[in-house]
Amino acid sequence: MEKGFRILLLEAFECSAELIRYELSKAETRFTFAWVGNQESYLRALQEFCPDLILADCRLPHSDGLLALALAQEICPKVPFLFLSGDMNPSTKRVWPKKISFLSVAGQEPKNC
Repeated sequence: MEKGFRILLLEAFECSAELIRYELSKAETRFTFAWVGNQESYLRALQEFCPDLILADCRLPHSDGLLALALAQEICPKVPFLFLSGDMNPSTKRVWPKKISFLSVAGQEPKNC
């Protein structure tokens, strides 16, 4: 039987997903981690994986972070949803609604992971 938190990550780059998984493992808290890289897999995981926490990159090549949030609110409205971003560009914040908190994580966008 699986124990601990069920964490779902929506992230386009596998190397970023592995880095996030590694950083989470430092917390020494039991969790089950599922990484999805596109909207179709994300939608399926929302329904089948039943996450306790959703982490999502706010900038995805073939999707939109706000759409990911809307889907989560519709399918599992009580599950906490956090945006992750390595984008330190202030113009990125301007395109998001004012009611959304934005936390940037220092780092570089992966290139040829």
